[in-house]
Amino acid sequence: MPLHIVDYVPGARGCPTVLKGTVNRDWAWDGFEADIHALDIPDGYVFTAKHQVLDFDFWGLNLMASDAFLAVCRSFDLPVRAIPVEVVQSTGRRSAKSYFYLLWGAPVSVFDWERSEYTLAQDAPAGDPEDRDITDLESVARFVVDEAKVPAAAAFMSLDAGRNLLCTDAFADACREAGLVGVGFRELTGFTRTDFWG
Repeated sequence: MPLHIVDYVPGARGCPTVLKGTVNRDWAWDGFEADIHALDIPDGYVFTAKHQVLDFDFWGLNLMASDAFLAVCRSFDLPVRAIPVEVVQSTGRRSAKSYFYLLWGAPVSVFDWERSEYTLAQDAPAGDPEDRDITDLESVARFVVDEAKVPAAAAFMSLDAGRNLLCTDAFADACREAGLVGVGFRELTGFTRTDFWG
């Protein structure tokens, strides 16, 4: 089954290259929470932007998404938790779209360790692979998907592909049909990563 990385695509009106602004409080979660529905998360998140207009439907870096993107997720019965965030533009007006921080639960590894070509991140002083619960890939020359590890969900967070959101053809098609702004897709098998020194 082909998988795609869900990308933010800047350039359209309301889709800045860099999202600038401040949030009124720290997040009450981290990116690796498994039981996202058990978290006690307060209401009242406000993101004050340094942009006159924001109109994107998905911002991958901090997983902020519009109600339209969330509607696509809901149509696939994805167990995503949506935390409302009020977006105030630099004009002082609220954004036309409603936004949410999306929590996806524990990321999933779909990396085929036998057939892929990669280098593990090294512990600098010892020169050994880093000893962690999560294996870090220093570089990836060839990403092969282990089909047996792919969950049934139409979209899920990836552990090995840069902590990106991954999705199926059906999810990508639904996003396109919904006319989402600032959302693009690229084949996961084309994912590569170079080490720090390039």
